[in-house]
Amino acid sequence: MVKGEQTLDGDDARWSLHLEAVAEHVARTGRLPSMAKGVDPQERSLGYWINNQRRAHSIGLLHPHRVRRLNAAVPIWYDRFMHRGPRARG
Repeated sequence: MVKGEQTLDGDDARWSLHLEAVAEHVARTGRLPSMAKGVDPQERSLGYWINNQRRAHSIGLLHPHRVRRLNAAVPIWYDRFMHRGPRARG
């Protein structure tokens, strides 16, 4: 296996649990989980997880099977990342 390549065996169950949790969060709140300081630690953890999926996808390391599952469960998972405006400077 190439460094950085994701497996779909042992960690797939754990990955699926994260996907389900993100989908439940979106269904409940209407938004993706946040990574902001001060939010619930569980939400922040999910925010980091979805961000890691985006990053892996953007550099070609997210398995197409996982991309399809993300698209089906959380259609906004990558859209908002790609189309958000520039950050405000303070």
